Amino acid sequence: MKETPDYVHINRSAWNELAESFVEAGERNWSAAPSWGVWGIPKTDLKILPEDLGDERVLEDGCGTAYVSAWLAR
Repeated sequence: MKETPDYVHINRSAWNELAESFVEAGERNWSAAPSWGVWGIPKTDLKILPEDLGDERVLEDGCGTAYVSAWLAR
């Protein structure tokens, strides 16, 4: 089995240290209608997605907690 490079351990450690600072925003974002970007612009203001996606397939391509995908699934 291949050994994990040092930079992976360093990166993981840094994110683990920062994780607590993301809890409040994560809980807020998971409990509300989605907003976009660091600006928190409501989806309804941007009109990027139709109000009803029906049975369409959607790919959330980005990083973060994927709360938009969870919101769409609900």
